[in-house]
Amino acid sequence: MSSRDGKFLGSEQVLLELCEPPAGTVFTCGAWVTHDASLDAITGLLAPALLGIESSAPLRRRQEARAAVGRNLLIFAAHDRIHGGAYLPWADIVQVGPPRLHAKFAILQFRNETTGKIISRAIVTSANLTKGGLTRNREIVVWEDANSESGAPSLASTLLQELRFLRKETKLSTRDDVITVLGRNLPKSGSKGLVHSTIDQRTPLLPSLDSIGAADDIVIVTPAFAGESSSGPVEALRPLISANTKVLIYADAPSLEDTSRSVSYSIPFSSGVLEGFRGVANDIDLLGVPRFVTQEQRGNLIERRLHAKMIAVVHGTAVRAFVGSANLTSPALNGDNRELIVEVQTSRDTLDKFLKGLDARRHSGSVSVPRTTTPSSNVEPLPELQARFEIDYEQRASSSKWHGTLFLEWDKHRPPSRVEYPPQQCELLAEQRFVLFESQSHLTVYFGDKKG
Repeated sequence: MSSRDGKFLGSEQVLLELCEPPAGTVFTCGAWVTHDASLDAITGLLAPALLGIESSAPLRRRQEARAAVGRNLLIFAAHDRIHGGAYLPWADIVQVGPPRLHAKFAILQFRNETTGKIISRAIVTSANLTKGGLTRNREIVVWEDANSESGAPSLASTLLQELRFLRKETKLSTRDDVITVLGRNLPKSGSKGLVHSTIDQRTPLLPSLDSIGAADDIVIVTPAFAGESSSGPVEALRPLISANTKVLIYADAPSLEDTSRSVSYSIPFSSGVLEGFRGVANDIDLLGVPRFVTQEQRGNLIERRLHAKMIAVVHGTAVRAFVGSANLTSPALNGDNRELIVEVQTSRDTLDKFLKGLDARRHSGSVSVPRTTTPSSNVEPLPELQARFEIDYEQRASSSKWHGTLFLEWDKHRPPSRVEYPPQQCELLAEQRFVLFESQSHLTVYFGDKKG
């Protein structure tokens, strides 16, 4: 389905399925931009999907993925949001510093094994490169496939400009790198679906809202990240709202199960945002999306947190939906973050079908104060730490454990207090013989009471 139609995730595996090679093709290279990056999710979920590995054993999937050759994956992630896990030899992770990188998009290329033609798949999503983003959360994604011989404008060509910008900013080499290879197989012209990018910061985020005019309805799907007293999101959307506009907000309900019919459950949401909409709109409805969903086959509850982000502007039966990485927060909608959003023109029927799949409940109770976060700029940075594990020469790379020597290097003025790697005891200030296990990929280093 093209970016003009949109595709809204309804099942657990849709995003991973988009990463699997189309029939008769093999994955060659790709680039992914994300806020959060989990090495465990990249090696254990994303890489096996890209390679079409069908083994159901997690350890076997990781081993096959790591042993693959001739593939290249470049990942840009926020510098303070990279989480540990099993290393993938053919993936390079590049840290991106401030302003805050919150965009989530990818270009993946697959080669037809018979004709040699390249298919380029562009993905814009709300999902991070984490286990939750790839398999569990309720996310939203828009994608488009482009053929290497097509001259038609493509979303992938537009996203390529974003990647080139990030490459320049992070000072990566341009000689035969992944981004250069991606560009060789893409149409020269991009589509016009992108309305905000990582390249330029706009205030407000969504352009030309005055030209859209006041909506009949505004449908917002968002996690509850806005501050308690925030009114910035309302001001950003003010050109869309008249005294006749109805606002519907779909938010995550952490305490709600899909079998419950209660209307008095708790929703953590900004009272400032709600009061702001009540002051300018004709009506506002807050709907809770159940966090816990019953599995059809087993009948047990699984957690599926709402993480999708969408602002849909409804005029009659026509819908202009803005989909991507931006939450309903001031930093997102006022251009402080690096966000990426595409516009999807669709119908009210398609929108209603997506909303029905959320199985939301109308909320008539009070809202609780949303979880507060501390900006990373206000947090004292941890000391620099480098870890290197040298595998003994006679060890096999396909093994599930490796014998070797662990080296840690740190600022001599700020040494760690202890190192943990169960079940082994780690000694500081000593070159240490070590056994590294595939099933235990996290080494924890403490500086005082803080983890590194």
